[in-house]
Amino acid sequence: MKFEVYDADGLGTILAGGAGRWGWRLLAHNGRVVAAGDNYVDREDCLRAVELMMAVTVCTPVVDTLTGHHLTYTDFGWH
Repeated sequence: MKFEVYDADGLGTILAGGAGRWGWRLLAHNGRVVAAGDNYVDREDCLRAVELMMAVTVCTPVVDTLTGHHLTYTDFGWH
């Protein structure tokens, strides 16, 4: 998997005040989008969001809202 950071409007940071519209997406090995975020004012904010996603992916709890149970990686069959 990989993260891609992209310039959503093709303007980079040339808008008024140095703002653009940036986004990120997490791609599976087959190229399908697994998760995404967009509408960041500048590239640095977008990169910070990717950094936060990378920091929490392994340790973030998953709650099944149907059962109320907290799931762990073993519940997904990962060893």
